[in-house]
Parts: sequence; structure tokens; C-alpha cells
Amino acid sequence: EVAPIQVVIVPIVYSSEGAEVEKVCIAAYEELKRAGIRVFFDNSEERPGAKYYKWEMKGVPLRIEIGPRDVRNNRCEFVRRDDFTRMQVPLGDVVPEVKGTLKAIQDSVHERAKETFFANVYKSGDSGVGKGEDKDKSEGELEELRRTGIVSIFLCESERCGREVEERLGVTVLGEAIYGDENGERVKSEGKCMICSRKAKGVYVARAY
Repeated sequence: EVAPIQVVIVPIVYSSEGAEVEKVCIAAYEELKRAGIRVFFDNSEERPGAKYYKWEMKGVPLRIEIGPRDVRNNRCEFVRRDDFTRMQVPLGDVVPEVKGTLKAIQDSVHERAKETFFANVYKSGDSGVGKGEDKDKSEGELEELRRTGIVSIFLCESERCGREVEERLGVTVLGEAIYGDENGERVKSEGKCMICSRKAKGVYVARAY
């Protein structure tokens, strides 16, 4: 959703059939543009391999390749940036297939980012910190854990407690911790403040740089 260019069209051109390939590429480009897709048609003189590398480095989510064989079979080939899978798509279905593929890429990237984030989050108890279902850890172990990841602790809204956590552990409070329940609904966590033991919300903290 945030990519400046969502789709790049790369023609696979041979001298004898280049004009027809370019015509089909332009038609697909115009159709996608009318549908509100941020698309770029790369008809530069670079070789296809150089174009692939260039647009992959730029992070464009989806590449569409169209060559003479594709034109003869009224199709194109999609290449996803996130996992490099390829699939053949009828030219008449380009718009809905692009929209569906972009959504699938967005969902995949979001899910992987979420998994990576939570794999590095250590959840605290009222008296320490543990990862997942691990036993409670001491504050000394919390000091070690915060070096390599993000720690979820219970912290009240007192400015004094906030300052003490930051100074004692050398961390920055990132924001309120929100988890998912068994139904996938977002829920907030509550417990006792690790400084004063009053009622507190879960927050994420990480090493301050």
C-alpha cells in the first residue's frame, strides 16, 4: 500500500516481435493506471535481467513480464517481490489479479513482520520477565534480555516510575503492549507496576540508543 511504485511492467523484447510486445505492455499499463494502480512501464534499453535487479532493489512489490510467447498465449507472468513466486495470468484478468496479489503481498509482509516482532518480545510477570511460558526471571536477567530484543513490562502511569525504569535499565518506553486473544482480537495487558506495584498497563521497552 505504501510503495511509490506498486507494479513494474518489463517487456521481454526480441527484434522481430518487439513492436507487438510493447503494444501489449502499453495496453496493460494503461489499464492498470486507470484502475488506480501505481504502475511503471520500463521500456528502457537495459537487458531484462538488469531491470529485474534494479526494481527488486527498489522494492517494487510486483513485476509483470510480457514476452512474445505471452502475447501469443494472451497472458503475462507475475513475479512477487516478497517470495519471488511466479504465476501466469490471462491478460484480461490483469487488474483484479494485480489487486489480489498486492493484497496477498501486503498481508504476507505484515504477518512476517508481526512474527519477527513477537519473536523478539520478552513478556514480564509481576516479579520479573520470561519469554512465552518460561518461568519468571530476575531483574538482572531482564537487563540481559533487553540487550537483544524488546521487553514487555508492567509500568504505571507515574512519571517517576517511568524515569526510574529508563534510568535503571537504560531502555526507552516504546508504547503500550497489545496482544491477541484466542480469537485474534486485540487485548491490552494489565498487572502490577514493576517499580511501585500499583495497577499498571503492559508496555514495550527496548534499549535506548
